[in-house]
Amino acid sequence: RTLTSKTEIEKSIAGYDRGKKADKNFPIYIQSLPWMCADPAGNIHAVFQDNRAGQSWFEGEPLNLWSVRALSMEAGKDAFGESEKVSQEYIARRPPLDFMACAADATRLYIVWTESTNPKGEWEFSGKLMFGRKNFTKEQR
Repeated sequence: RTLTSKTEIEKSIAGYDRGKKADKNFPIYIQSLPWMCADPAGNIHAVFQDNRAGQSWFEGEPLNLWSVRALSMEAGKDAFGESEKVSQEYIARRPPLDFMACAADATRLYIVWTESTNPKGEWEFSGKLMFGRKNFTKEQR
């Protein structure tokens, strides 16, 4: 079982394929760094990074466009809703494998992650920490 539905995965793969520039630098749809947390009401929230936007040219090389996504599952339910993008896209040669975490209170989901400061960097730790938050809708409270 995956966090995202079969329909969303199929859309994500198709989106990646539309935005793919070349068969280089991990030229497939990838989800990376899943992390979950719960809010005080018992709702489960998950975050991950993916490259559904495809690739972009950077200094003559096709690099993947990554973004952070979030999705939620109401207490007592058995499936997550559709994910939404909660960060700007950034480019990187490799999948993000550094760090990611989330926490939630009654009104917001808080997310931290790292991004590569050198998009052509290989496997070194980037050290650039990012922070984001997403307000819950009334239905999610």
